[in-house]
Amino acid sequence: MCTLNKIRCAIWGCGFLAVFFLGSYLWLITDYEVKRKKHQEDYLNTPIPSYVAEDLCSRGLVPKYISECTGVIFIRRRDILELFQSQLSQQTTYDEVTQLFGQYEQFCHIRDGGTFYCLYKLGSPPYISVEYDMSNQTVKAVN
Repeated sequence: MCTLNKIRCAIWGCGFLAVFFLGSYLWLITDYEVKRKKHQEDYLNTPIPSYVAEDLCSRGLVPKYISECTGVIFIRRRDILELFQSQLSQQTTYDEVTQLFGQYEQFCHIRDGGTFYCLYKLGSPPYISVEYDMSNQTVKAVN
C-alpha cells in the first residue's frame, strides 16, 4: 500500500501513532482537569458544619457579607479564609487569635527565620494557616 520504501513507511506510521497517542493523552488530562476543578468548586461551595457556623455567629465573628447569621446559617468552606482575614490584622497577637479561634487550632510549628505558624481547622478542610512573628507573636500572614 505504501509506495515509499519500507523505512519511510515505518517512520510515517510511528509518527502517526505518536501523534495519536499524544492527542489521546492530552484529551484525558484536560478531561481530568475539568472534572477536578468542578469537584473543587462543588466542595468549596458546601457549608462548614452547622455547629461551627453557629459558634462563630454566636460570638459575632462572621461578617454580614458572608452570612447574616439568622435562621439556617450557611457559611461556605470558601469563606473561611476571608472570615479569618476579617478578624485578624498584623497587630493581632497569638493570644488574641487563640481567644477567637483557639478551639479550632490543630498544631503550631516553629520555622526558621523567626516565625512560627499554626493550622486551624473549622470542621473539615480547608485548613487556615496563620503565620506569626516570633519576636512579638503578632500575625504576619493568613493563608
